[in-house]
Parts: sequence; C-alpha cells; structure tokens
Amino acid sequence: MRGYFRCLTVQQQQALYEYRWNHRRDCSRRFHL
Repeated sequence: MRGYFRCLTVQQQQALYEYRWNHRRDCSRRFHL
C-alpha cells in the first residue's frame, strides 16, 4: 500500500486526503444529528 501512494502524484495524494477528510467530517456531522 505504501508503494501505491508513492506512485501517486502530490496532487493526487492531496485530493485523496481532502476527500477522506471531507467524508469523515460529513459522517461526523450526520452522526451528531
């Protein structure tokens, strides 16, 4: 898995990180409701 991320570009890593962070925030918001 580590090698897979190494092959990704910095832009792809940032986009993936932002997607996971936003998804986590949406889940937490839905959980609090």
